[in-house]
Amino acid sequence: MTKQKNKKISATATAIAKKEEGKEKVAGVPSINLRTKYYSILPLHLLFIHFSIYYLPSKILLSSQEDGGRPSGIGMTLDHLNQHPIRSLVLINLAVLLVQLWFTNFLRSWRNSLSSSSSSSTEKPVEKNDKLVKDLKTLFVKLIHTSPSDLPKKLAQEIDPKLGSLINRFILVIKEVVFINLIILLSITSILVLLGASITPMRYVLKTIGLSSFISLLSFFPGSILIGWNQGRSKPNWIRIYSSFQPKNEVEVAILYPAIGTCIGTWIGAIPIPLDWDRPWQAWPITCLVGASIGHAIGSIASVVYSISSS
Repeated sequence: MTKQKNKKISATATAIAKKEEGKEKVAGVPSINLRTKYYSILPLHLLFIHFSIYYLPSKILLSSQEDGGRPSGIGMTLDHLNQHPIRSLVLINLAVLLVQLWFTNFLRSWRNSLSSSSSSSTEKPVEKNDKLVKDLKTLFVKLIHTSPSDLPKKLAQEIDPKLGSLINRFILVIKEVVFINLIILLSITSILVLLGASITPMRYVLKTIGLSSFISLLSFFPGSILIGWNQGRSKPNWIRIYSSFQPKNEVEVAILYPAIGTCIGTWIGAIPIPLDWDRPWQAWPITCLVGASIGHAIGSIASVVYSISSS
């Protein structure tokens, strides 16, 4: 009876696996649909970035007495950066990090769609993450049909290897992303200091690090997830995209153009700082932060124009 029951369980699991494979072969999302979706997602992306910079910190950090009775305009929208610059930069970077994670996840789906559509084989390659989800579904069915007495043994046989594989893969990705962004953060901070950012007192150093984090998130964070490092084997892709400016597809354009716009916008944003206008928004690094966000928006719009012209 036990052997017959195990055969039935195996047959059920195999049937589910084949059904999932058939769905994956038929239900691939065309890249043209994701390109159209990109046109609608990008305005939301830019709106969330704007919300993270100008609205969210002011609502959290400024009390009604601090922001009440002030005239509207750029002075009010940047009040939080004048009164609480370091805390504002922390909130801005955390919010932008969440926005970039959401946006990068869409770009990853778009890139996978482009890779699948460009493949010459009739069967589309199954992504590792999708395969893992399918295996977990199969495992769930097996556990349902397992008797309570055999459940601990089944868990030890099936769950431990798959859970270990999932955890190891997740840790590897996190390590790569943290490593790449830490190197980029240190590089941008060094460049800002070489270009004149003050290193004393400590609050100016923290402001510079906050600006560097913001530039890194807008410019290179999507690339750190999409390109990765892969023990140095992805280095040519970094050089090709960010140094040689030779993107191969629309997804690479979508991460390159905003990065260029962010860097140029930051540089232009530094121009008003030494002028003797004595405005509160001339304090470091407010104009650079605003310039970076505007440059990122212009670069993102330029990527849409490129996508439309090349379609």
